[in-house]
Amino acid sequence: PPPSAPRPHDLVPLSAEHITTVLFAGNFVGVVFARSLHFQFYSWYFHMLPYLLWRTALPTPLRLALWAAIEAVWNIYPSNWKGSSVLLVCHLIVLAALLATPMAPAVGAIKASKRATKSASKTPTKAATKSADPVVTPARVTRSAAKAAAMKQA
Repeated sequence: PPPSAPRPHDLVPLSAEHITTVLFAGNFVGVVFARSLHFQFYSWYFHMLPYLLWRTALPTPLRLALWAAIEAVWNIYPSNWKGSSVLLVCHLIVLAALLATPMAPAVGAIKASKRATKSASKTPTKAATKSADPVVTPARVTRSAAKAAAMKQA
């Protein structure tokens, strides 16, 4: 592989919380900046609002008030400019709070930073200066596959 491509052991696993937050926030941004909103759109994100609100650093009474206001505005029929304005303001508050809240680090990033701290504190030995990860070549993979196949047959 080219040197710039990440190797499998260099990739950092993402936590379920990180993935959920990114997907829900992306969907929420789409709703916030939609040119028009229909009641069907609310069904796309109503179940995500509690999660997104609790990911923010807003005080709990404000979270509950925003949640209630958004629910109330969506239940006004026919819609009017006042309800649409309240919905926009609530959405912008939630979006700003999400942007101001730092994302939790990925699972592997914590482990990698601990390993880096430990290895930096040790004095390098002859074994540590060598590459810890062997280079995997097609010939090595073929030999490994052949050994595995021979063991299965035995």
